[in-house]
Amino acid sequence: MTTRRLSTVTDLPTFDLTRYAIVIAGGVVLNLVALWIGDTAGATLEINAPESINAPTVAVFTAGIMIVAGAGYWFLTRKWPSITKWAPWAGFGFAIVTAVMPFAASPDATTATTLAAMHVITGLAWLGGTLQRTPPHGLA
Repeated sequence: MTTRRLSTVTDLPTFDLTRYAIVIAGGVVLNLVALWIGDTAGATLEINAPESINAPTVAVFTAGIMIVAGAGYWFLTRKWPSITKWAPWAGFGFAIVTAVMPFAASPDATTATTLAAMHVITGLAWLGGTLQRTPPHGLA
């Protein structure tokens, strides 16, 4: 079995920055919708943390973590291109696992469910922004 070495910069996996920016914006909007739904459903939006949960906080934290994670992903794929095969799923798995954390941070079930939904939304945004698209069979 032979392995193919990446010989040029053009052989490196691509990171579609435009798609990633659109996914970040979509994640922020969907998290704000989740916040609105939680607020409408009666969530107290109070947790055991120094920052309060409001629209600016949700937008900054969603975009901020996606930007930092995306920059790390882009940087690491330059050195280890195989990361593109597993990192999207690892990040999504991390978001799903951390979705249980709000239930420890808030005694209010509606608040915890709202925050857990935001974790899942952010994980899906990460997956949508980093998962490499492959053309249908025969069209490559």
